[in-house]
Amino acid sequence: MCESNAYIKDDGKEELFAKEIVTLIPIEDGYTLIDLSGNKYELKNVVIDHINFIAHKIIFKKKY
Repeated sequence: MCESNAYIKDDGKEELFAKEIVTLIPIEDGYTLIDLSGNKYELKNVVIDHINFIAHKIIFKKKY
């Protein structure tokens, strides 16, 4: 499967935000994430720091 976990990076630490993300949709000032079960999560005032496809990780960081 190709699910990824979403993390928020703060002060160099990555905190898990959501698991098994299958869809990432850009919205105004952030993103909507949808997991394997269809649950939706919204992240506001963030940007993508990086994506590690091998580790299945999407890392976000807060906008300043």
